[in-house]
Amino acid sequence: MKFLLPVLLSFLLTIPVFAQDAAAQASPKYEEQPLQLTIKSNKEVYETGESIEIEVILENINKKGIIICTRWLPTFNLKFEVSYKDEKIESYQVRYELYSLVKEDYVKLIPSEKLIKSFNLSKYVPMDRKGIYDIKVSYKNWYKWYYATKVGTNNRTDIDAWTGELISNAISTKVIAPK
Repeated sequence: MKFLLPVLLSFLLTIPVFAQDAAAQASPKYEEQPLQLTIKSNKEVYETGESIEIEVILENINKKGIIICTRWLPTFNLKFEVSYKDEKIESYQVRYELYSLVKEDYVKLIPSEKLIKSFNLSKYVPMDRKGIYDIKVSYKNWYKWYYATKVGTNNRTDIDAWTGELISNAISTKVIAPK
């Protein structure tokens, strides 16, 4: 019995450590993401009917280079999440000619390098009511290959591209009546 008590105590003391380690592996912290997605607008106030320009910035915050897919298509792998008075606004369904990914669709971002693209948000989301809109962007990449040509063939080449989903910061934009 004397020997059983220390064994039992040492076993019980290891359980929280294993549980904590498993929880940490199951959901990576934001700080552990190798990329950071940020959005900004050049203005805080727009008039109804005016083009609302959003700049989307993807930055490599890792210590090594990361290969990313640069083909960003709204309503496909780049999604604008806009709400107005706590009401989610659905994006317009914009049609694109989706063709196979090619080598030129990928780029390697070195540490601290940024990829910046601008979008006219008005093309994708109806923002014609006066008031304040809250905006976020999510970017998803699940492709780790490309084809030699734009026409889908069986000559697929695998690539060590980053895959996952990122969600940007939130910004607010006010829409007012024209002056």
